[in-house]
Amino acid sequence: MGRYFGGRFGDMHSPTATNPNTKAMLSMRDHYYMRKISGGGLVDPATTIAELDNVISWSAIPNEDHYSSSGAQGTYYNGTRHKVMYGTGTVDFDSYEYPMYGKFDIRGGDTSKDSFFQLYAWQGTPANFTTSATEGTLFQMGVYWESTPNTDFLTNTLEATNAVADGDAAYFVTSGYGTKTWSFYTGGSSSNSEAHGSTARDSQATRSWSAADLTFVCYGDNSGANANKVKMFHGNTLWHTFSSTIGSGRPVYIYLGLGYPNNGGAAWSSGLPKFRYANCASQFNAI
Repeated sequence: MGRYFGGRFGDMHSPTATNPNTKAMLSMRDHYYMRKISGGGLVDPATTIAELDNVISWSAIPNEDHYSSSGAQGTYYNGTRHKVMYGTGTVDFDSYEYPMYGKFDIRGGDTSKDSFFQLYAWQGTPANFTTSATEGTLFQMGVYWESTPNTDFLTNTLEATNAVADGDAAYFVTSGYGTKTWSFYTGGSSSNSEAHGSTARDSQATRSWSAADLTFVCYGDNSGANANKVKMFHGNTLWHTFSSTIGSGRPVYIYLGLGYPNNGGAAWSSGLPKFRYANCASQFNAI
């Protein structure tokens, strides 16, 4: 097998082996990977975002096309002039001030589970996913937990309206790739402008983002000190822990939006970010 350091040698009883006495080596490295793979018997919890792939199964957010629709209420999303395509969670928005409210529960109906929403890759050019404004609203991403999927103000973004009450959401707003101002919100901000609204704003900071993965970790009821908290990570680095917590028994839905400028659709069409989601029992997540 090519790896003999620190391993054990013996009979391998495998249903796929043609010889019942097939010999196998099990190294210390093999033991590590066996423990990290869900379904392989022993499973260690993920301690970093990078390790999540070893313990959970991701799903691309589902396809749906509302690119030419205003105030649409679809199977998977409500909102205006957006589409998800290619079976890879690739998202495009047509123009400015348009939201996409998810209608599927990323917890899978089990409030004890931890759930995850992630920008994981790009179909286009991430360096073009930006505007000249330092404080802008081109890119909005996060989660919300109203008791039912949002149907309010479907022609304007969450940051621009009060579509979701303060305390029922966790999302950020920024003008995209590069060194920009990032604002983190816990509900609608009623600020229909290029500048970030101050209402329902948790915090504001200058961040440098060069297309690294962005992940929302939504903890379940059984997550101890983190129960029902929402944290947002840049790569493996924690960027924000939201002051809002997921309401008891609530589903968790995704949110995406394009704010300003009025030609912001060109940036989305050039960048074409990809999004996915997952969930797992809380004992598999130690992030």
